[in-house]
Amino acid sequence: LLYKALPEFEKDYAATAQLLIWRSIDQLSWDESESKLRATTDEDIPTQATLRQRVARGKTRVRHILHSFGLPMR
Repeated sequence: LLYKALPEFEKDYAATAQLLIWRSIDQLSWDESESKLRATTDEDIPTQATLRQRVARGKTRVRHILHSFGLPMR
């Protein structure tokens, strides 16, 4: 279900989805994730604290998407 939810989430939150994948699935450190993000964009990168908050909010959004697919929330 997670792989089904990520494309739905990625439609509106592409950069956050990528961070979520690097952190949760690829299990990269925050420094590695931040470095990869810098390498993929020419835009200014927010602070690591901001990126952490975005991923935390992203996890909540993915949980809601999973719930809409019928997975019970805890």
